Amino acid sequence: MPAVVTSTERPAPDGRDYNLSLLGLLVVGMSHWRTLVGVPLSVAVAALGLSFLVRPQYSARGEFVPESRATPGLGGSLGGLASQLGVSVGGGEPTQSPQFYADLVKTRPVLTAVILHRYGQDTAVGAKDGRVTLLDWLAAQEQDERRRLENGLRKLGDRTTVDVDRRTNVVTLEVEMPSPSLAAAVVAQYLEYLNEFNLRYRQSQARARRQFDERQVEEAEKILAALEDTLRRFYERNRQWESSPMLRFEENRLRRRVDVQQEIFLSLRRELESARIAEVNDTPVLTVIEPPLAPARKSRPRRLQWTWLAFVLSTLGVLGSLVLYENRFHWRAVDPVAYDSLLRRLNRIRRQP
Repeated sequence: MPAVVTSTERPAPDGRDYNLSLLGLLVVGMSHWRTLVGVPLSVAVAALGLSFLVRPQYSARGEFVPESRATPGLGGSLGGLASQLGVSVGGGEPTQSPQFYADLVKTRPVLTAVILHRYGQDTAVGAKDGRVTLLDWLAAQEQDERRRLENGLRKLGDRTTVDVDRRTNVVTLEVEMPSPSLAAAVVAQYLEYLNEFNLRYRQSQARARRQFDERQVEEAEKILAALEDTLRRFYERNRQWESSPMLRFEENRLRRRVDVQQEIFLSLRRELESARIAEVNDTPVLTVIEPPLAPARKSRPRRLQWTWLAFVLSTLGVLGSLVLYENRFHWRAVDPVAYDSLLRRLNRIRRQP
């Protein structure tokens, strides 16, 4: 007995009943294989052609490890006594941690120094005469220079990536630019400014410590001179002090005070000399593991990835449209109000210029 078709359900035009099963999708694909293959291929070719219109970008990277230094603590016997008691008198400085450098790269002073640095004609894009800055390329000419600088700093920050390896303390700095040599030059400028910042910061610390140690040495020297004068006057007044127990006791007390103050004075003198050496120390504090090199391959656009992504997405879109088209009578029978509303919206879109 033939199947009866009710008034609310109509078969597809070719007499087949499509559904959302795997077999139904296969039937839809085989029925419209030219559309299912031709449209995604056209979209993939268009995406491939569009990728040639996008300016290539190149990523250069550099890796470095910051120097680990201990904070100066108590020196001499006081430091040893504190160590024996289990008291920590010095530790790593927060300003020497890898995360500090990662955060420092994205700060405004560093970004401003990099974006206003003038790069040579062989590295800068569009450099026609002499040297140009990154700001000339990243931000268009505007009447408001402050807004122009803000736009340039934002774009440079977006093109700069910093990553920290917690296990090895290696900091990886990566910059993306439209020129391989420019990308490498920007990374090198980052590293140079970070070293310059550390040098100024370390020398300013050493200068402040040297000034403090000078004051401490002057005060200790005055106290030592006063104690030595007291001991000298004792010897002048008591030439036979060795024969008197009370005088020997007084001489030992004065001698002990002079010896202690002399030890303090010598310790402060050594710290002062160390501070003077640190003030003129210009040794870099960043150990560059991987220097920035001009990349040989572009990082963007990835044409093969664009092509495959366009082909896959367009295939899914075409297949979904075909399923909706072949099951249009079924959807109309299930929810006629929504179906009619969808048709009206589609017709309205078609009529729009």
